[in-house]
Amino acid sequence: MAALRLESFAQSLSSAGHDVTVLTLADNTSSADEKRSVNGNEYRVVRIQNPLLNMAERYFSAYKETQTKSTSPVQRPSLINKIVTRFNEWRKNKGIIFLGRMPDISDVWYFTAKSWLKKQQEWDWVISSYAPYSTLLLGRYMKKAGKCKRLLLDFRDPWSTHHLFSGLPFIRLLEKNLEKKCLEHANAVTAAPPRLMKLLTDTYSTIKISGVVLNGYFPQKKDIPINVFFSGITITHLGSIYLHKHSTEPFFEALADFKNQKKSDLRLMFAGNEKQFLDSLAEKYKISDVWQHLGYVDFETTQKIVSSAQIGIVFDSNTNDFNGVLPVKVFDYMAQGLPILLIGDVEKSDLTTILEDYGNFWAAKPNKASILKALNRIQHLNYPKISPPNRYTRRFQNEKLLKIIRKPEDCKKDY
Repeated sequence: MAALRLESFAQSLSSAGHDVTVLTLADNTSSADEKRSVNGNEYRVVRIQNPLLNMAERYFSAYKETQTKSTSPVQRPSLINKIVTRFNEWRKNKGIIFLGRMPDISDVWYFTAKSWLKKQQEWDWVISSYAPYSTLLLGRYMKKAGKCKRLLLDFRDPWSTHHLFSGLPFIRLLEKNLEKKCLEHANAVTAAPPRLMKLLTDTYSTIKISGVVLNGYFPQKKDIPINVFFSGITITHLGSIYLHKHSTEPFFEALADFKNQKKSDLRLMFAGNEKQFLDSLAEKYKISDVWQHLGYVDFETTQKIVSSAQIGIVFDSNTNDFNGVLPVKVFDYMAQGLPILLIGDVEKSDLTTILEDYGNFWAAKPNKASILKALNRIQHLNYPKISPPNRYTRRFQNEKLLKIIRKPEDCKKDY
């Protein structure tokens, strides 16, 4: 889902008449160089393959969240599976390897991409977006090597001060130093959450031009329900769940009671990570008959899920230390005008500010009574939908980016 931000940047820039090239990782065994067209405006996508990265990704993917639980009572996990599973839990807690902190598996791709960039012409602008941090390092290389006139660094999440992942103690100083060096070479900086933009500008005095560019949503042309034969109520959650941050069990407790009220047919449809853990909660609270977890799915499937839903769920990752977390799923729910149920403890954040402006949302504390009360309230109002607000479309949000690219001399700091 995060890649959609960069895709929307490419679409907006090409629609504004700019010559755009996107450099990214090949998701298979071969590199590719292709043209994409949006409303008659083309941009180039270069996919660079790295065999070592592809091999590592295939190996670790078997131990992410898609392992299936054995149904055989005599079959036990092997020692290697236990070791890798334990390592994987530690990895996810620290945020290393795939999750944005150092070291990251994309480090090996950095050298492959750098080799390609050395052979290219000079660009007017280079836009590098975190995560992974290797993209920021490539942007810094381009500016230092005279391969671009201007550099814009984009942050979807914090790097050295990440709110979810603590990183490794002996590498944090290196991350902080690299982030500082990257920002020293940047002509402009953008960020998805407003509070992250403020954090960056308060921390680094070298930032002279900055702008908040929310993720936003792609407008839906029509409803595309995933199951047209289901006439009941669908409650959905998209994207990542962080077990060391999110309290999910009270939600399942509330769902069990909500289901037992039998006011209407019910379907719970989740997509994303932690499938095995969430499946076990559904079984524990006896809601497996209305429960479905699709695992990792593509963007088209998420749109089908949302278009058939009546409630969108958000487990809040904001804390009092950092209250600038804005999940992409929120904007996907907005695209359908869904009632949004926010479950969390933080009362004021970038997320609550935007949801209050959106209007169609309910907040609940992470306990059974509060969640059940909110669900019943939404049901009492017959699952109200509203017209999606145009100000939260990706195209509208990207206007700040276009302004910086067109006339950086007219732009200043948002904060």
